[in-house]
Amino acid sequence: MTCITGIPAIVTLGEKVDVLYYSGLVVWLVLVAGYVKLSGEEKLQKKRVHLRTEWGKATDRKRDFEDIEGFHISTSDAKDGTCLDDQTWMDMNKDQLYTVIARTFTSPGQSMLYKILR
Repeated sequence: MTCITGIPAIVTLGEKVDVLYYSGLVVWLVLVAGYVKLSGEEKLQKKRVHLRTEWGKATDRKRDFEDIEGFHISTSDAKDGTCLDDQTWMDMNKDQLYTVIARTFTSPGQSMLYKILR
């Protein structure tokens, strides 16, 4: 039984497979889904514990302020006068303040925090 489109071959492909095979497949899929869910929750729990233990402590993370400031300059509208100029920013040691309060994990998070402070 051949067909140009191959549809009858696909339909008859599983006719002679035992029900036990399909039952095992369903059990296997349920087990894999459970494992994925549990491992995701475990990773999330580890992140929570890490955040709670490290919160408020100084971090030794290196930050590239040129990149972060470059993003701020390219996205800000300095004409409205709502952001600090460079001299005021440096006088207030805002880069140092940023390193103390920053708990971001991603570059967009770093950029948004910088924009909020600026």
